[in-house]
Amino acid sequence: MIIEFNLNEKAVNINVPPQKRLVDILREEFNLFSIHHECGEGLCGRCTILMNDKLTYSCLIPAFKAKGKNVATYEWFQESEGYQDITKGFKYAGCYPCRHCESTRMLAAHTLLETSFRPSQEEIANFMSFITCGCIDFTTLFSGLIEAGRIREERVHER
Repeated sequence: MIIEFNLNEKAVNINVPPQKRLVDILREEFNLFSIHHECGEGLCGRCTILMNDKLTYSCLIPAFKAKGKNVATYEWFQESEGYQDITKGFKYAGCYPCRHCESTRMLAAHTLLETSFRPSQEEIANFMSFITCGCIDFTTLFSGLIEAGRIREERVHER
């Protein structure tokens, strides 16, 4: 089946079996290795992408469901101003995600800050609860996100 979708802001099409998982397509066909195939059940978060601007576990998505969608990966996000905002905020707070959860935490932080520059402690806890890695304590994560939101808000309002 030929599947057309936008990947990291570029139109792509690929001929794959419709049930092949998106995580495998992104890794095998497009060499995007920030996405990992660990649990295959949407539990670990290592396969997280943005699909139409929503956090999505690519290990749970059959290829045909990507048709016509906008898919963004951590590789794309690392080139954005939003990434710089979060990196600066996290660094300020001493918040350094490990290599296992970095891409997931950063995409989740970006998605949260797209909804609010100043999320509450409860919003952060609810939004980030799916990330099971314990490399960062909640207080540090909260501080990093608050600072990243402040930085993003300043940047957006400077324009």
